[in-house]
Amino acid sequence: MTDGLIILDSAYKKAKYWRKIVTLEKLHPEDLRESSMAKLGNLFTSGAICVIYVMKDEVIGECTAIPLQKVEREVLDNIVGLEKYLKVKTLYLHSIGVRPEAYSKEKISAHKGISIAMQMNSLVGKIAKDQNYNFIIGHAREGMSLNVAVKLGAKIIKEYSNWFGVGTSYYQVEADLKKA
Repeated sequence: MTDGLIILDSAYKKAKYWRKIVTLEKLHPEDLRESSMAKLGNLFTSGAICVIYVMKDEVIGECTAIPLQKVEREVLDNIVGLEKYLKVKTLYLHSIGVRPEAYSKEKISAHKGISIAMQMNSLVGKIAKDQNYNFIIGHAREGMSLNVAVKLGAKIIKEYSNWFGVGTSYYQVEADLKKA
């Protein structure tokens, strides 16, 4: 198997990797983690775009975007300008993560981890643009996730200082694919 980005563009590929993708859920704050079944449901959501980064047969990164109309109500309630996004083709960046232990285990630098996140995000953006999406929106955690989004041209819409009570700031971000 080659190392690098893999687009999960078939049910076969999703079925092949889903167990490894579910293990990445531990990267998220405990209060925001999805169950294995919820993660599997999002992965197989019609219209979902999922990209993984594989290194030595291990999934060390994952990025999944799903059509906005399929996002959970509690998340939709925390989107500023929701009506604007529902009027056009919009994806919600549901999750992105790179295993921190891969940095030391595989002897990659934190810079490489950011690079992997940027590669995954960029590829999701390219696929979305090719599929005529207008926006990709999401809620990025303060730190690497937010930095990657902004470096790739997303603008910050709003800060949530205690997102769902986890004690960490998240930011609503928007990438306008028609301007990109």
